[in-house]
Amino acid sequence: MKKISLFYVFLFLIISTIQLSAQKKTSAAPKNDIFKINIKTNGLKTHCLLAYHQGSNKYKIDSIPFNQKGEATFMDTGKKVRGGIYLLVFPTLGNNYFEFLVSNTEKNMEMIIDTLAIHKVSIKNSEENTYFYDEINYVAPLYKEISELNTKRNNEKIDKSEKEKIDNRLREIEKSIQDQREKVIKEKPNLLYSKIMNMMKEIDVPESPKDAKGNIIDSTFQYNYYKEHYWDNTDLNDDRLLYTPIFDGKYKTYFEKVIYKHPDSIKVEMDNVLGKIKDPNSMMMRFMLGNLINEYANSKIMGQDALYVHLVKNYYTKGKAPWADSATVKKMQYDAEDLEPILIGKTAPDFSVFDTTLKTIHKLYDLKSKYKILVFWNQDCGHCKKEVPKLDSIYPDLLKKGADVFAVCTVVDKDAQIDQWKQFIKDKKLRFKNYGDPRHQLYPFFQVLYKIKATPEYYILDKENKIIAKKLAPDQMLDFIDNYERLKR
Repeated sequence: MKKISLFYVFLFLIISTIQLSAQKKTSAAPKNDIFKINIKTNGLKTHCLLAYHQGSNKYKIDSIPFNQKGEATFMDTGKKVRGGIYLLVFPTLGNNYFEFLVSNTEKNMEMIIDTLAIHKVSIKNSEENTYFYDEINYVAPLYKEISELNTKRNNEKIDKSEKEKIDNRLREIEKSIQDQREKVIKEKPNLLYSKIMNMMKEIDVPESPKDAKGNIIDSTFQYNYYKEHYWDNTDLNDDRLLYTPIFDGKYKTYFEKVIYKHPDSIKVEMDNVLGKIKDPNSMMMRFMLGNLINEYANSKIMGQDALYVHLVKNYYTKGKAPWADSATVKKMQYDAEDLEPILIGKTAPDFSVFDTTLKTIHKLYDLKSKYKILVFWNQDCGHCKKEVPKLDSIYPDLLKKGADVFAVCTVVDKDAQIDQWKQFIKDKKLRFKNYGDPRHQLYPFFQVLYKIKATPEYYILDKENKIIAKKLAPDQMLDFIDNYERLKR
């Protein structure tokens, strides 16, 4: 019953820490634009903290002091409350807290709290919380029953017929809660509560189509359907959903587990999701685009630098990130322009270097082989001292596959370092070709063309000098070439 556990994860987490009741009567909000919370307790004279959810974290907004009567008021004069799921935390009561909804339609919310039983609270002037707590009260006993049924079902001695009865009951409970939620969603679709419940709904994936003989026509149908409809129940134009503990998990699941992790596929899915957001200046766009650009700016995964270039060219430089500082955007644009010529699928830029005599010039394109292993390394780099000999150890096997090595040392203009470079080649008896330009005599400079920030850096080129792989370690190269050959057949 995996679906049930996912379906209830949000409310059960809340039920496990709070037992809430809400008064159903609401009164008209005052005619002002300042959100206010009036808090009454039975004598608490310290303070509480107002906080909100964002992603997997909770952030403090303000500390609210109580007067001698155990009363407090929070006035949102700084417009800090955006709407979402908020918390009142009581540090002097063991950091106990309860959660409540803020839709930004409330103006004068009133809470009455029993400090002897901190999880008992009554909230007035909030239609959102009336529905929120009604559901909690509805599902609390059902959750207890689900827990008991699952414990019974996991008993090894239980027979098949009893398991079927339990499964049937679990399905009945699921349908009951789904029906309860659907009723509210239908009647009050614009409530934040309804949008949160809608976002939590599982996608109802139909059976795969079959031919006349009952054979499945498309084995990927259900996956593609699920992926294409993943965001159907999530309003990406409502920023309030960001300030809940649910949205971040939904976002991460999609980009980490649902879509194919190939750069071309990710590019399509990024554009698809970002295209659903109407306001480029919204917090949703800031969250989505900001997370994606940070993810791919320094990705260690082969080919994902193309995603950074795509985001910069199609969003940041086109004014679709209006909140971004112009100087930062300009720098990102320069970075993307530098990266674009060395993306997978591009023709590697040609350049000239000297051999170890520092007299004879060689060009990358002069190396004629079915595949080229282009490696940039440095004689002072600890990692290079381990990796370069590993590359040499597989050099004979690379040659058998039609791959030759074009190794370029980033040695600088100091005689001692040049001698160190040559000595390393001699000591390690490196068999492949080694080059460098320590005095920067040749143009264009390979350090600039290949945007070398760290060493070693590896590229695999085909016979037309097209980049077919990068960032692969020596122990991955032989397998890559084998797989590449198989895919070409």
